[in-house]
Amino acid sequence: MNKPLVTNISNKYGNNRWKSKSLKIDREVFLYSDLEYDNWLTVECNPSIVNFCEQPFLIKIPYNNTIRTSIPDMWILYDNGDEEIVEVKYSNDLTKNKVKEQIEIQQLWATKNCIRHRIVTEREVRENRLLLSNYKSLLSILKKC
Repeated sequence: MNKPLVTNISNKYGNNRWKSKSLKIDREVFLYSDLEYDNWLTVECNPSIVNFCEQPFLIKIPYNNTIRTSIPDMWILYDNGDEEIVEVKYSNDLTKNKVKEQIEIQQLWATKNCIRHRIVTEREVRENRLLLSNYKSLLSILKKC
């Protein structure tokens, strides 16, 4: 699983879109917010993560007497074989009904498929801004090599 489902960076999906070359998976990655970009920096620079895919697949499950869909922001594979799906959200969005439903759909799917589900907010991603800045500098240097 190394090809994103959503790759049209010009569509209306998301805001502050980013496109960058991942050295870890050797392809362009498409990110749909500044927070997703910052989260990607932490994934790209985490040596325990051996593979990942942004917008990896469509989840389609029965929910409240109808079929609902959701696309996780990222699928991650760790060097110990563990997998997880990640939803990246600003903490103030977590109270919105649409977001709550999206997260519940992902959690139900993850439980059914024995995969960990994690919600990542700006609180975790941006906790250490100096580290994020260092990741950006490091990646820009490595990309020039």
